[in-house]
Amino acid sequence: MNETKSARAGTEVTRTTTSGRTATGTSAAAVVSSSLTWMTRNSRPPAATTRSEDTMTKVESLEQVVRHLGGLWDTQRAVTALRDAGHGAGEQRQQEKRARWALRKLAVAGLLVKVQDRPVQYRATEK
Repeated sequence: MNETKSARAGTEVTRTTTSGRTATGTSAAAVVSSSLTWMTRNSRPPAATTRSEDTMTKVESLEQVVRHLGGLWDTQRAVTALRDAGHGAGEQRQQEKRARWALRKLAVAGLLVKVQDRPVQYRATEK
């Protein structure tokens, strides 16, 4: 079998000879190893894992700020706290959704108590 190289959409496919070496003298195992290394570095982890870990850090970040500052919390204050903690990616509406979600999680955990509906406000239970 002879080596064949073809390029499509910026990727290069190399076929090896029957001896297990490419025409440049590189072993097939080295080519596969370097390809796997590239794929590992450049591929993203599954979205579910990233999202779960990411949201937990948002809730933990907001929890730390709420424990430190206490007082009344609304959506805008939570958005500002999350942005200051480094979780300010996305459009304003997305940030508000994440902030409301984190506030609800903290309310379920018992750190916040809902004191008003529409606009929603929470009060910190402990400092």
